[in-house]
Amino acid sequence: MPVGCLLLPDDLPLLGLCVTALPALSAIAVVARAVYLEAATRRYLRRLVTAEAPPALAASIARTGAGPVRYVVSGHPAAFCAAALRPAIHVTEGLVERLRPGELDAVLIHEQHHVRRREPLRRLIWNALAAVFFYVPLVPWWARHRAELAELAADRTAITQRGPAALAGAVWVVGSGGAPRGAVAFGDATEARVSQLLGEQLPKRRPGARLCVLSGAGLTLAAAFAVCLFQSEHVLVPTF
Repeated sequence: MPVGCLLLPDDLPLLGLCVTALPALSAIAVVARAVYLEAATRRYLRRLVTAEAPPALAASIARTGAGPVRYVVSGHPAAFCAAALRPAIHVTEGLVERLRPGELDAVLIHEQHHVRRREPLRRLIWNALAAVFFYVPLVPWWARHRAELAELAADRTAITQRGPAALAGAVWVVGSGGAPRGAVAFGDATEARVSQLLGEQLPKRRPGARLCVLSGAGLTLAAAFAVCLFQSEHVLVPTF
């Protein structure tokens, strides 16, 4: 006859304790991942070679009121906002040399929006959640979607203050690389940003049915795994 397993009634409170502990363990994992990502970002920033802002950048900072701004000695045209607790704008030499004054203003205004919103901290939390809850595809999807919304909002601020032409010129010049992982880079979400600049109606992004099904399956498997761990650690009564 098939053999099954039956939890003793006295074990049910322990099972409830195990399931209750899962959110706490997940929170610890998210914090640990966030600390790791932030430490990696800080190591990257310490390796950057910085210098005093040239006249063109200093004038743009004065016009926009952006700050703090670090001038990075690099020929790659890039701009990003990094550091979760004390966010700062980083602008490379290659970018300053390639942009017109209005375009450089648009970049700083865009990045200053991220500074005010503490976007590096928000991005850090979402990236940590996406890494820990990889088995729930809705979480990484939402992290990417939220990052795109943040870029579009920062662009709207730049468009309001400097116009779409200045921002479009900056988007055209800025490369997608040159920023640490987890930083809020100016080159992110380019496709949606170009659509917004062209005045196109942006579609409302919703997770597909497949993504929802996979997320439900992931949660179910995680719960089943937790129960299996519980059963392996507690007394079971064989039934026939």
